[in-house]
Amino acid sequence: MLEARAWNSFERARPRLASLFDEAAASNPFHAWDWMSSYWDATRRKGESVCLLGIFRSDELIAAAAFRVRKVLGSISVVEFLTEGRSDSQGVAGEQSLAVANAILRYLRTRGICGAARLNEMAQPSPMREACRLTYGEGALTREYPCPYRDLTASAPPESGSNKSFQKRIPNYRRRLEAFGTASLKVLDFDANRQECVAWLPRLFALHDLRHADRRNAWKDVRNREFLANYARTAVRSNLLAFVTLLDGVPVAFDLGFRCGNTFVLYIPAFHPSFEKFRLGHVNRWMTFQECARLGIDHYDFSRGDSFAKRVWAHGAVDNYSCTFALSGGLMSRLTAFTLRAPVRIKAWMREHNQTSRIATFVEFARGPQSRKSSQAIPVALTRESGPLRYSRLSGLPEARMTQLVEFVFAQQCKDSEWQVTWPAPGLLCASLTPAGPSIEIPVARLR
Repeated sequence: MLEARAWNSFERARPRLASLFDEAAASNPFHAWDWMSSYWDATRRKGESVCLLGIFRSDELIAAAAFRVRKVLGSISVVEFLTEGRSDSQGVAGEQSLAVANAILRYLRTRGICGAARLNEMAQPSPMREACRLTYGEGALTREYPCPYRDLTASAPPESGSNKSFQKRIPNYRRRLEAFGTASLKVLDFDANRQECVAWLPRLFALHDLRHADRRNAWKDVRNREFLANYARTAVRSNLLAFVTLLDGVPVAFDLGFRCGNTFVLYIPAFHPSFEKFRLGHVNRWMTFQECARLGIDHYDFSRGDSFAKRVWAHGAVDNYSCTFALSGGLMSRLTAFTLRAPVRIKAWMREHNQTSRIATFVEFARGPQSRKSSQAIPVALTRESGPLRYSRLSGLPEARMTQLVEFVFAQQCKDSEWQVTWPAPGLLCASLTPAGPSIEIPVARLR
């Protein structure tokens, strides 16, 4: 019979659980003790508590799990895995068996919590998913986004015809990008060059903001950014890697993630939206695959998602499930579980019936032709000559997009100065080094 013991703080649990979680981080970076403790400190809200659970056989620790317990209404609580990220054994470290999974579920049911549990990131197959299915039935499970992956070894399976045809075009897109500047790939190894890489994070987030300017995204939250920067600075070993595409030294795309042995786990990707016409995100990924092979990484894990950008490169995918269930037989617990499960099932149904893409198409149409035109505009690119900074473009751009691009490039090149971009007269773009300082006046005719 397995026994469960719980701790309500990282400090108290560290002597018993830290080493087990760190061992599990070799295959799942979101199990690292420093990652979980930093994530908890950065994202904890009022009324939330942590539950660090150890599973023992006799007095031997064989598995552990980390949960977040948050109050939603009065005495009603919701229990979730503490961190978010890649599936497989997400939330459970150590022995992966049906007995361990049942012991964890049994502890949650007998703890006396009024409310529901929502366990995300459970792969198929996995002991935790199987335990949830056997205990609560198929009705409690919801199929989430799959987790695609790419095999970078010489023995990788053959590409499908359409994927192979698409991938063959990527080198040509890179050659077309060379018209805007010299393209290169920079690798940021946060454990080898910690100070330099942490200093790059604001530049990557500036690029991320442009990519997701009109979308909701968790990494727009300042707390999440501070958490990631603090983790990169203080973790004994962060395993963070970033592959950044530069045009004349200006970052225009990146894939940020973790190296776990011979696997790279993608965490945050982004590219400058004005380069979308040139498939910049795919160019960055194509160059990243080559660099991964050079570094001895033979498995590229895209994490969860079912977008074309991931699917077109993937050799396969791991099915991913969530399970929502009441923690007791009371009415409020059952109602909480239903309330949590309903929107998840609606979203899953919409994905399966391709409704999300139709909604996205409608939203784009509702924004009007100007929005659609600007999203396909050819961007400004930086060129270096013997004289001052000069910009060139190959086709017309809306004034707002032109200003945005110039501000972005100037900010990357002159990080310690404050740039202002104005249009003092028709046909003249003015970029000032300081509000009262020298300026570079660029006639629009030159930009064309």
